[in-house]
Amino acid sequence: MRRPERKGKKKGPKPLNPNLPRVSEIVEDQDLGELIYPVTGKLMQVGFVETIEVLSRVPAQYHVRSISRNVYVSEAGEAPVYSPWPGDVLPRSRIDTGVIAHLLTGRFAYHQPYHRQQGQLARQGVDLAPNTMVSLVKQACEKL
Repeated sequence: MRRPERKGKKKGPKPLNPNLPRVSEIVEDQDLGELIYPVTGKLMQVGFVETIEVLSRVPAQYHVRSISRNVYVSEAGEAPVYSPWPGDVLPRSRIDTGVIAHLLTGRFAYHQPYHRQQGQLARQGVDLAPNTMVSLVKQACEKL
C-alpha cells in the first residue's frame, strides 16, 4: 500500500539560490591501490559523479598586492621610461581602490564612524588610522 501524497510544504532544506555564483571543488581521488576491485583484481571505473551544494561564505580578506614594473633607462642611466601604474592603485597612498570603496560604503551606506571601521579593520589585521581614512574618503569625494 502506497503512502498518500503529503499536502502542504515539503520538508527538508530549501534549494539554494540559483543566482549565487558557484565555485567548483573536486575531492581528490583515493590512492589507486585502494581502487582495485578485490574479486576480479581489476581497476574500478568511475560510475557517476556525486555533487552536493553547500552555502558558503568567504569573509573579507585583505592582502598586499606587490606590483612591479620595468623601468628602462639609457646606457648612462638617464631618461627613464616606464608604464603607468594600474588605474585602480593610488601610488601615493598605497591603498587599493577596493579598500577605499569599502571605506566609502561603510561610511555613507552603513553610517559607520571611522573609529568603528578602524576596529573592524584591526580585527582583520589591518592598521589604518582614522585620520588616514578621513583623508582617503576626502580624496575619493573630490575625484567623484
